[in-house]
Amino acid sequence: IGTILVIFGFKEKRKPPNIRKKRYKPMITTGVVLLAIPAGTFLLINLTALKSTILSRAARNAKYDNIVEKWQKAGQYINEDEAAEDAIKTLLESADSGDREAFKENFTQDLQDGVSFNNDVDRFFESYPQGLSKCELSGGLVSSDGDYDNGSSIENGYTHYTCMIDGEWYGIYLSFCYENTKAEKDVGVTKLQIENLQANALNEEYEDSDFLLCNVLNDEQLSESVGYEASARLIADEGIIFKDTGYTPVTEEEFKTAVNRYSSLTDFYNAVGRPPGEKKYSNATGTEIYYDIKTDDGSPLYAHLCVGGDKIYYGFFCDERETLYDKELYKGE
Repeated sequence: IGTILVIFGFKEKRKPPNIRKKRYKPMITTGVVLLAIPAGTFLLINLTALKSTILSRAARNAKYDNIVEKWQKAGQYINEDEAAEDAIKTLLESADSGDREAFKENFTQDLQDGVSFNNDVDRFFESYPQGLSKCELSGGLVSSDGDYDNGSSIENGYTHYTCMIDGEWYGIYLSFCYENTKAEKDVGVTKLQIENLQANALNEEYEDSDFLLCNVLNDEQLSESVGYEASARLIADEGIIFKDTGYTPVTEEEFKTAVNRYSSLTDFYNAVGRPPGEKKYSNATGTEIYYDIKTDDGSPLYAHLCVGGDKIYYGFFCDERETLYDKELYKGE
């Protein structure tokens, strides 16, 4: 409409004075105003976005004493992935440096005020393996939830990392609240749990009060816990308890042939042997069983089967860090 009014206004203006109408000026003026509105709106939107970007960058890059202070002042500009990166970096660096006071400051005020908090921190540092801040972390996929009510905002995040340092495997579990406009004292780290391979293989169910722990076991302690001689194997990036069942490792092809030959799990066990590794998850119907596989170069390779009753549901080969989905072992029925 603005363009049409401007065009007709200038056409009217070009007519001889004796026949043109005086309304050409209002037509041009109105047309220009109408054309300017979208441009002004566009400019306003861009200026608002630019201001938000500047504020966000300034808030995130400002100097803070700890992540609690950062999240309290800049939580609205931070997403769950950035918050997780802030937390794990700060916690591991302060743990490696041995600075317990700097470490403590990253937890929520409620946890810091707890009667056992200082003792929990002391126990954590007694078992903490030095150097985790320097190792390359795997995993880190963050899940989150939030609550929004009458202009208030609560944002929580949960993630899990694994890493290898000096040939030893560790799992790290992290929970945090990076925004709470209702109660700033609830902003901060809410859980940090570190396990080595043996502790992870034991698959303990921790209590809610175990928000801060570093559980490091050896094979002897693992054996005492399960009541028989055992060791822990790293399979697909988690710990699995292994014991001697009389099984003799076979090659990849030999194992695959056996799995697909026998329709009964009992017949399979009779032919191959009982699994040296087994893990039952509380929320799963089947049981996960594991066999070590003989390789030409001696590199670790495992067969992982999910079984239930007298059936094999599915199976894959695994190395120490991942399931080898391109090496399908058994599809099931």
